[in-house]
Amino acid sequence: MKLELSQKQTMNVMMTTEMRQAISLLQYSALDLHAYVQEVALENPLLQVEEPPFHGGYFNTLEADPAEFWQEREKPWRDMLTEEVLWMIQSTQMKNVMHDIILNLNDRGYLPVAVDEIVHRNGTSRKVVEDAIEQLKQFEGRGFGCATVQEYLLQQVARQSSPSLRIYTMIQHHYQSVLERDRDALHKNAKMSYEEIDRVYHWLQSITPYPSFGYEKEKVAYVVPELTVKKQQDTWKISSIDNLLPSIEMDVSLMTSTDDEEANNYLSRCHNQALWLLRSLEKRKATIVRITEAIVRRQVDFLENGYLKPMTLRELAEDIGVHESTVSRAIANKSIQTPRGTIDLKSFFTSKLKKESGDDVSSSYVKAAIRLLVEDEVRGQPLSDQKIANRLNEHQRISISRRTVAKYRESINIPSSSKRKKLAFQPAFTM
Repeated sequence: MKLELSQKQTMNVMMTTEMRQAISLLQYSALDLHAYVQEVALENPLLQVEEPPFHGGYFNTLEADPAEFWQEREKPWRDMLTEEVLWMIQSTQMKNVMHDIILNLNDRGYLPVAVDEIVHRNGTSRKVVEDAIEQLKQFEGRGFGCATVQEYLLQQVARQSSPSLRIYTMIQHHYQSVLERDRDALHKNAKMSYEEIDRVYHWLQSITPYPSFGYEKEKVAYVVPELTVKKQQDTWKISSIDNLLPSIEMDVSLMTSTDDEEANNYLSRCHNQALWLLRSLEKRKATIVRITEAIVRRQVDFLENGYLKPMTLRELAEDIGVHESTVSRAIANKSIQTPRGTIDLKSFFTSKLKKESGDDVSSSYVKAAIRLLVEDEVRGQPLSDQKIANRLNEHQRISISRRTVAKYRESINIPSSSKRKKLAFQPAFTM
């Protein structure tokens, strides 16, 4: 009886360990999974591993440039800008132009590319590109997209709560003297006292030196999409990129019985582990593909027009009959190659609100609607959060509370109505 109980306990421990490993496999990225398979193969003589032919048929089969699949992960500030564009900009044309600009920013966040080049590349007007750059400069108030250091400094002066006309003029007309710290030239040409000049330099030392300053820099890593989605005729087709992982086979020729009981037990454990790994990899692939197919079915409008449909983990889980945690793990560290670029699977999920018609509307849409209402305010007559909620209800049938408006407004860096009223009557610059 004790022996039977001991065997059951051992089996339960083994199953728990295997379940934990299976969960880990599901949430591994392609590169993490590749490393894990190599590690297991080193310890298991029955596993025969062959590296994927990255220089052969892999990319040829996909008819794609390798650079599209092995990409350096951009620094966090690029991720931040991309997310801002995705959630806050409604126009597909404007989104495309702003994405192009973000990709062309240098490491400090400046735009070294001429406006005319961006106009030509995107087949749009100069005004659209200039508007896109101006919107980009306002994100986080950081000045991303400024062409020069001088332009960046002028932008930083202008966004101060009480901007100084003296400082603005000094940087605009005497920039070379500012760079050279030529106090005598500034005193003579800018008609400023030495005390004023010192105060300007003190202020310059207090501001962020360049747009991307202060954002954590990541070591170079790679974003390797595990899936692709392409439109074939009128249907969106999901494909798993199988050649990311090495091919794995089990060498059963080593499974010969010997008189050495310890060796037999060892080979038996290796055999069980190899079978488990092969089954788990197949199940992982099937789960990820199934969940991705469900995502694509719900987000066809995004793939075709750039508009995300509100979708939660719970909804998708219920749709395909799995637990919410399974969806969460399956989309973790995964990306898909789409006609709109490589996109993290988690980016397809957004919170939502209800319209009176019963239709869902995403939080990103509501934030954009709030921003538009604020931009259209009469100068000196800002809308309170309650009035914004009322207008969203009256004109767009979006049911939203005052508190939710306040939360969304703060998340997109819009001051309260009282602060907006004060700012409206401040002079553009102070002496």
